[in-house]
Amino acid sequence: MIWRTPGAQLQLATSQRGHHMQDSPAPGCIRFGPFELDARSGELRNGDTRQLLADQPLAILKALIERPGELVGRDELRQRLLA
Repeated sequence: MIWRTPGAQLQLATSQRGHHMQDSPAPGCIRFGPFELDARSGELRNGDTRQLLADQPLAILKALIERPGELVGRDELRQRLLA
């Protein structure tokens, strides 16, 4: 089984003198499509909906997000889960 990451643009939060643009994700967050992931807390947001992800789904989502538009194999995901 191979997972293909969404080709959506990822937007990483960065700080410039403590100011953030309104459209920018919060610090430490990654935005993709309508979603925003706080990788530190494991919280996935879609508008007003918030979901705390368990460790394994969070690890898989991070692996896919790190390689947008690329194929991610089952073995690589398995290794990631066992790390």
